[in-house]
Amino acid sequence: MNRINSPSARRAFTLIELLVVIAIIAILAAILFPVFAQAKEAAKKTNCLSNLKQIGLATIMYANDYDDTIYPFQYNIDGADPGVRMWFGQSRASNPTWDFNNGFVGPYMKNGQIVDCPSATGITKGAADMPVAYAVNYHLFLDLSTGWISTNFSSVEMPADTVLMADAAALYGPNLARYNILWVNMGPYFVHALHGGDMANVAWLDGHAKSHKLYYSGVSNYGISPETMKSKHLGYLLKYPKEIPASPMLSAKDEYHYLLAKPN
Repeated sequence: MNRINSPSARRAFTLIELLVVIAIIAILAAILFPVFAQAKEAAKKTNCLSNLKQIGLATIMYANDYDDTIYPFQYNIDGADPGVRMWFGQSRASNPTWDFNNGFVGPYMKNGQIVDCPSATGITKGAADMPVAYAVNYHLFLDLSTGWISTNFSSVEMPADTVLMADAAALYGPNLARYNILWVNMGPYFVHALHGGDMANVAWLDGHAKSHKLYYSGVSNYGISPETMKSKHLGYLLKYPKEIPASPMLSAKDEYHYLLAKPN
């Protein structure tokens, strides 16, 4: 007996139909994956900004507990188990792995993951062996004429315009590396726009944090060409006079940002 096909009989996809469906899925994936990546990076940028905000507030709380004084750049631990303590963590001879919960700001945040940028996972530690990609304003801790200093909040007249720390990186050959210093006119240490575009996240001394547009040099800096710096998204928070990055001359307001000098 011949079987009569009914409308309810199952019908398989043809090869052409399957190929069309696969092609549509591939097109949608090509369109949506970059959007998802952008959304993911936007979330990391927001997370990074929140980290810097919390670090800034923890710095203020530390100063409130220590006679209005900002923590030292580095404290060397002596004794049977020597080590070093910095704002982000502590390392001891018995356990050289950095303990992010035991830095100067650790007791005020209770979360060691906050001390590093979530977008910096691909940046190596570099020659300085630094585990975090936030660098502090070195001039809060060092006076070029007198040496190490202890900075009091009350001595800074413009804390909202004074950098505490920012997204940063150094350039060793062709590779980016983590570094813990922002130094306005020395060394290959730069602010790093690692969230895409020309914006870097910055924490300021009054406790607020925001994204800041970078300035790119028009001349070579320490053997690094302007094209390389821009391609690596490495720049400055300040626009140097006459576009000379190594110039020691800063405006009065620029000195507040880094050198903390009071204008005449």
